[in-house]
Amino acid sequence: VVTILPPTQHVFTTPSTLLPANPMGSQVFTPASSTRDLLAQLDEGKGAQECVPLPFCRWNLSSFARDKYAPILLQSHTKGIVVAIFLALLGLSLYGTTKVHDGLYLTDIVPRGTKEHAFISAQFKYFSFYNMFVVTKGSFDYPSSQEALYGLHQAFNAIQYIVRDENRQ
Repeated sequence: VVTILPPTQHVFTTPSTLLPANPMGSQVFTPASSTRDLLAQLDEGKGAQECVPLPFCRWNLSSFARDKYAPILLQSHTKGIVVAIFLALLGLSLYGTTKVHDGLYLTDIVPRGTKEHAFISAQFKYFSFYNMFVVTKGSFDYPSSQEALYGLHQAFNAIQYIVRDENRQ
């Protein structure tokens, strides 16, 4: 709850006999006055002085927003365009979130030029992925081993840690 009281000049919070004399002789601020008194003095003085704009500088942001920008935004087709732009940005940002990967690569954290960076780079380059092949040797009887080969292929496909080609083979 905010209560606004009219300014009074006769209300003092401290007795004036305890206050030291004002060495600067200021009449605007006395220690016994309140903020309300100061604001009342400013309100009384407003009518006397007006800020006059410079003749060569008649543009300001407030008049531009009131006279030009707001009427354009209040038109119905402008509102539709603004909503469409924001929906496009929302769609683009949702698409972008699907392209973000979690975490950091260890080579991004370790300083370059150190032994640790060289080790992690070599480990990632040579030991991160293994190509796997099933090779049959000699005189393998394919017609009678078709079901065994198909079962072996299905077992490899069931492992979740295998990185497959684009065509899922």
